[in-house]
Amino acid sequence: MKGKYSHLLTPLFLLSITGILFFSSCKTEGCTDPKAKNFSYEANKDDGSCDYGGCTDRDALNFDPYAQYNDGSCKYLGGVNFITTRSSIASGGRILSVHVNGQYIGLLQRTCITQFPTCETNCAKLLFTQQQEGVYTYQFWVLIPKSSTTFDTIYTSSIQSFQVIGKQCSIITIE
Repeated sequence: MKGKYSHLLTPLFLLSITGILFFSSCKTEGCTDPKAKNFSYEANKDDGSCDYGGCTDRDALNFDPYAQYNDGSCKYLGGVNFITTRSSIASGGRILSVHVNGQYIGLLQRTCITQFPTCETNCAKLLFTQQQEGVYTYQFWVLIPKSSTTFDTIYTSSIQSFQVIGKQCSIITIE
């Protein structure tokens, strides 16, 4: 069918097809490796920008076997030892009941008399170890046992916070 504008259809058709092929063949460059930290779902042509940083320490909680360099993101377990220097503990049968994040962790029944205790000090302590890094809270109660199952509360502390630092042991002294 030949019409008034038929001479324009063939060049217009070719131009349209060329444009479609040109734009559909465009490559979006980026990282195409799903194991890389900067993997891009849109990328269909790898541009060599893949980042394989991560935690390379096998002792860390978040060890990444695909990481090619350590980017400082490693996370470790740490711990805290609770001690008391309250002279009233053990006198008159008084004890300290310690709770971390609302969970009972144990009783302190003796006073630690060392002036500068460390995690290695041979002292009565409660261990809160093998914990993930982060901020926790603790509270304690001074109790007097009335029987093997009942206690009188002498004192209740306010809630206090502390930090667990990976690969470290810290001391919290309840005074």
